[in-house]
Amino acid sequence: MTETPTAALAVAPEPAAEPAPRQGGVRPPGAGGDLVLANSGIVVRLVPNPAFDGRPALALLSDDEPVALTPALAGSGRVLAGALHGRRGERPWSLAWGRLPAGEFSVCAEFVGETQGGAPRTILATRLGPDFWLAETVGDYRGVTVTTAQNRLHSALWPVPATPHML
Repeated sequence: MTETPTAALAVAPEPAAEPAPRQGGVRPPGAGGDLVLANSGIVVRLVPNPAFDGRPALALLSDDEPVALTPALAGSGRVLAGALHGRRGERPWSLAWGRLPAGEFSVCAEFVGETQGGAPRTILATRLGPDFWLAETVGDYRGVTVTTAQNRLHSALWPVPATPHML
C-alpha cells in the first residue's frame, strides 16, 4: 500500500515593514509570503517576471542562494521542470516541481528508488498559484514520475546544485 502524504509547507510571517528588495526585485529569504519547505528548508517564492507577460517565476532558494528559477510560460511549458534531492542535517529529502499545463488542476508525484531500500512514495503536489506545483518528501530518492490527467513524465533527481539553474 502506497502512502499519500502531502508536502508540508510553512509560511514565513508577514514582516511589519516590507524589506528592501535585493537586486532584481527578489526579497531576502524569510520575507513575507515565502514558503519554507518543512523537510529541505528550501525557500519557495513567486517573483515578478516582466519578460513573460508579467506572469510570475518560481524561485527556489537554499542557504540564501538561488537553486532554480522556473518562469511561467503562457499556454505551455514543462510539466516537470526540476527534481532535486539532498540532506538537511541527517535527514534526507526529495523534491520535484513544475508548471501546470492549461486545463490541469492537480499533479501526483511518485518518488522511486530510495537509496535505503524504502518503498516508493506518492505525493499529491501542492499548487502554487495558477502556474506551478511542487511536491516534497522525506527520503533519498533517485527518480520521480509525475502524472497529470494528460501527462506522465519521469526524471532522475539531482543533488542540490552549487549554481542556480534556469528551468
